Formats: sequence, structure tokens, C-alpha cells
Amino acid sequence: DGRTKIKFYVHANDFPVDDGLANLFSSPLREAVRQRQLRGKIDNIDLRLEFAVPTGDSVQPFATTIRGKISLDGVDMLLGTGRDGLRIDNLRGVLTLSESTVTEAGGKLTGALARGSMSLLGHSLESVEADFAADATQLTIKNLTSRVADGELSNTNNSPVALTYLLPAANVPDGRLAADLEYKGIDVFSLLTACGWDNPPYSGTARGEVKLSRLDGTTMVGAEARGTLTIDRADLGKVPLFKAIYAQLPAADQPRFNYLDVAFHLTKEAIEFEKLIVRSDILAAEGDGKLHLDGYLDVEMDLDNLLGQSADPLLMPFLEYLAQNLVSFRLYGHLRDLHAGTEFVGERTAKRPSVLPIPPARRKAKTPGY
Repeated sequence: DGRTKIKFYVHANDFPVDDGLANLFSSPLREAVRQRQLRGKIDNIDLRLEFAVPTGDSVQPFATTIRGKISLDGVDMLLGTGRDGLRIDNLRGVLTLSESTVTEAGGKLTGALARGSMSLLGHSLESVEADFAADATQLTIKNLTSRVADGELSNTNNSPVALTYLLPAANVPDGRLAADLEYKGIDVFSLLTACGWDNPPYSGTARGEVKLSRLDGTTMVGAEARGTLTIDRADLGKVPLFKAIYAQLPAADQPRFNYLDVAFHLTKEAIEFEKLIVRSDILAAEGDGKLHLDGYLDVEMDLDNLLGQSADPLLMPFLEYLAQNLVSFRLYGHLRDLHAGTEFVGERTAKRPSVLPIPPARRKAKTPGY
């Protein structure tokens, strides 16, 4: 076809990785690899490279064919853009590249990662096993299994595709992440600690699913997702709502919640709780509500076993009737200043105060010319 083919069989230890790796490929993949700002070291194991170089009057494009195994030894890469872009840090494991050909017309790299580990969004993922496909526009992760916070993270049974990341482009300038994941056995204390919470007061084991439709960059504003969260064998503390209700009870009778079940929907403006159930040994509460992305919470709940073991057994049936049919409780306010209110049938706690618009900036007066 008028091209000269050059083949290399490569083996090296502690081979440095930098922007020069992009020169193995033609544009547009070359530019996409360069923008990832790869840094670190790799050990090349049984890596085969083949270049088809046009000569003379050949109209065939320059092509790169690559396959083999690469041992990653702490590689960092930028998926998004800028200082706050989505990053993968300290990527390790054995990367097996299936035979992949890339030209100016397109092409993609495919393969699998085994015995991997990495840091993503501040969390350490261990024992990562996954298949991948990458081209100049997106990265797709399939058949994912990994461990995080002593639990398991994987793709759901509904789809083998766990993650899809659209690389930054004119239509998605910050990059866009989509995910379909399930998790189980997650240690809540370890997860909150990894988030930067020093000695968090909550513990338990979490499981559930999350379907992330879009996350542009790393900000939650504008993201869209649905999911479920169940925490059992938990110590979720004294929720502020119930601190107010049980303030007059002995400390031994004040409930500490050991179970949480939530179904949520993240919109561009708020997290809507379509189902919210909390339980303790002496109390159960169920409701729904909304957490605005500015930190304002509004949840309405119905309660059972309102006074626990301190209640008079002769009055208990009447109190349960009131709690379940005539009275509901509302938790509202910003997270830093929550309030609890009691609502009877036909009554409603005052709504959130409206936020007045910011007045337009005044035009700066001209200074005298002297």
C-alpha cells in the first residue's frame, strides 16, 4: 500500500512517562494523550509497536499498531481541564493492550487493567479489574470490580458499562462523567474519614446503586443522578429533629438510629428524597423532602413509638394514633442551623424565606478631572 512498516519489540524497567508518549500516535489521539498530562513510570513487558509510514505517492495514512502488557508504577493523569479537573492519581496495575490500530481517521485503544489501584476524587480504589476503550473523544470502562472503604464497587447488573467519560471538547468544555454503579459493604466511618472528616460520629455498612447521568467537571451544580442508599448495623447519632422532640426524656430513652434507607434524585437544583426511612430500636420514621444544593434541607416525616419506653402504656395506643394520623414532623433549615417543627393536619410550617435578588451594581461616579 505504499507504506514502510517498522516493528519494535520493547522491554524496559522504570521507563519515564511524560507528554512524549503522545508522539506514538497520529492526531487527534496524539493531542488527546498530550492533554492528559501523563506523569510517572511504567515497566514495559512484551510490548509490540508497529508503525506504517507513508512513502512516495502513498495516500494511506500514518498508522500505529500497539499490543502487549505494561506494568503501571504510579502514573498520574488529568482527565478534565485546569487545576480542578477530574484526575486519576497513582495508577498502578498490569495493563494489557489488545491489538489496536490508530490513524488520523480515528481508531481506539482497547484492553484491560488487572490488579489495579488508583486514587479518584480523593478515594483510594484497590483490587481494580476492568476492561477499557479509549479514543480521542471518550474513555469507557466496562466490567468493573474494585474495593473502596472496605467494600465493593462494580457496574450494575443492568449494564456492563460502569463509567463513560467524555473528554473536554467544545460541547463539554469541562469533560463529562456518566456512571452506572452498585456498591455494597462500604464502611461509612472509613468513607467519611477519607472525605476529610476527622473522627466522624457516624458508622455503619452501606449498600445501594447510583446512576449518574452527567457530572461536568467536578462540581455537583448541574449534575443529574438517581440512586439508592441503605445503611444498616449503623450508629447514625441523634438526628437534630429528634433531639428537639426527645429533649425531655432520659438519655437512655433518646433514640440513636441504626438504619437508613434512601431513594434520591439529584437534579440541577437539589437532591430530592423520594423515600427516606430511619429506624432505631424504639422508633421508626418515614418521609420525603429535598436538600437544596446551597445546603437548605426540608424534610417531612411521620413517626411511630413517639415516646419510647418512657411512655405510659395506657396512653400509648392514643399517642401512636396521633403520631401516625394527626401529627407529622418537619426538619428544615440550612445544615448548619437545622430546626424541628410539629405540624398538625391542615397546618404547615412556614416555608423557606424567599431570597431577594441582588440589586444591580451602581454605576461608578466620574471623578473630577483635577
